[in-house]
Amino acid sequence: MKRLKALVIVVLFVLFAAGAVYAAEIEVTVTMMGIAISVGDNNDWAIGTVTPSLDTNRQEATQVWNSGGILIDVTLLSSDATNWKLKTTTDATGKDSFMLRAIFRHRDTITVAIQDSFKTNDAVTLVAQDATNALFYVSNANTGASATGLALNPNDSVALWLWFKAPTVSTVTTPETLTVTVGGSVAN
Repeated sequence: MKRLKALVIVVLFVLFAAGAVYAAEIEVTVTMMGIAISVGDNNDWAIGTVTPSLDTNRQEATQVWNSGGILIDVTLLSSDATNWKLKTTTDATGKDSFMLRAIFRHRDTITVAIQDSFKTNDAVTLVAQDATNALFYVSNANTGASATGLALNPNDSVALWLWFKAPTVSTVTTPETLTVTVGGSVAN
């Protein structure tokens, strides 16, 4: 009986020892990649004094960088100015209202924007809009997704060109500040 007890104890010891040898823990650490957008140094546009209904496009682009770790679609939105309202529906801006349009081009394609590249549907609105193949898009841009603000790769940039149309008439003669917010959403 003593031998049987000793054998059972040895077998149990071997089983527990064998179980301890095969038991292990795996620690998993996950960090979710986030969206991060940055703009280049050239992010101020001083238009100066304008005449009623003047429309003009910026002669320099602002570089928009995907400084995050995932593919993104660039988003744009604007806000009303202090005394002027943002209008997006037609070319007729009206009293104390202005328009902004935007297009994306690959950073290496052009050095000056072409006025005719801005289409009616490229209007920057009060609600964030993703760049698409129809919005903020120039059909003759270089090939590649990053040429449009659509599916911008991590550590890549795209040139943002802006167009402005002044009010047809304004009671305001002090400078107005217009803000364009650049953001991003996860590309589909």
